[in-house]
Amino acid sequence: MKNLTGWQKALLALLVAAGLGLLVYPAPEPGFHGFHPRIQGLYIVAFLLVALPLLWVVGPRLRQYLESRYEAIRTEVEEAKRQFSEAEARLKETQARLENLTREVEALMAEFRALGERERDALAHEGAILSEKIRAETDFAMSQAVKVARQEIRAILVDRALETARRRLQGQQTARMPDPLVDRFAREVARGAADGAT
Repeated sequence: MKNLTGWQKALLALLVAAGLGLLVYPAPEPGFHGFHPRIQGLYIVAFLLVALPLLWVVGPRLRQYLESRYEAIRTEVEEAKRQFSEAEARLKETQARLENLTREVEALMAEFRALGERERDALAHEGAILSEKIRAETDFAMSQAVKVARQEIRAILVDRALETARRRLQGQQTARMPDPLVDRFAREVARGAADGAT
């Protein structure tokens, strides 16, 4: 309406007024059927006289509105498509990461299992070595204790044998005179018993 000249505006106003004037034209008498140019034709002309100028004025604005709306909707659809494709790409990336993470967890679990088995085997091996060492040390200590006990028993037996021999010799000496041969024999027996004890 802004870019219309004065005579175009006057023509439009005249057409609209003529159309409205025709629309208020009275209807024919009742009972008439069919198309009558003076009635229906005038209504059609009146409608066109009102609608066409309005379309001429409103049409560009309506077309501009529809185009801008179409452009906005198209932009929104393109943005939605772009966001959908980005979301789809992120979903694929996340799924790939989850698959990789699952594989890494399985690999770590297998590695931990293998490490645990190796540690268990190492502990069992060390336990067997330690037990063998303790058994060997115990056997050695027992054999040494037996040797010491035998030596102590021999020493005790030698002491008692010597004591008994000394008593007998003393008893015999009191009965008769000392015999140097018997004394020497007793000393050699005592010396031999002491050497055997060591």
